[in-house]
Amino acid sequence: MRAYIGCMACYNVGALVGQWVDAIDAGDVTIADLHDGKACKHGNEELWCYDTESLGVGECSPGEAAERARVLASVDDPDALLAYVSDIGCDLAHAKRKFEEAYEGTHDSGADFAKQLADDLGGMPRSLRWPFTCIDWQAAWRELERGGGFFAVPCESGGVYVFRSY
Repeated sequence: MRAYIGCMACYNVGALVGQWVDAIDAGDVTIADLHDGKACKHGNEELWCYDTESLGVGECSPGEAAERARVLASVDDPDALLAYVSDIGCDLAHAKRKFEEAYEGTHDSGADFAKQLADDLGGMPRSLRWPFTCIDWQAAWRELERGGGFFAVPCESGGVYVFRSY
């Protein structure tokens, strides 16, 4: 996770002065860090993140970039947390606890999750044979989505993130 932090005063006069930093350290960057240890000659002391990588946001303040990086670094699957937040539309920091309770993992499809859930609940015999080989797992997934308290968000790399809906 990285952030491109730039000097706003320089940017406002047409000069791009900035650098890529680890996002978790973005809040510690100073104007002097961007100007070889000196103050900005344009007089403004304000910094801005003009771009980010893997934070789920474009522009933001350096403090926000650092906070997002801390929250994302604290979970096992940061991409899943970003997908969850994007889908339910809430603040990243406040969503972490709900995410950790709701996240059911990454699966090839909702149907694969339905089959896994049935197995986890003890509903699948070890030797899969009729009628278990004839179950429409896609239909089972639709039932889980409609009334079973689950939803899925597509992964960029393929498959879906599955969450409980509380």
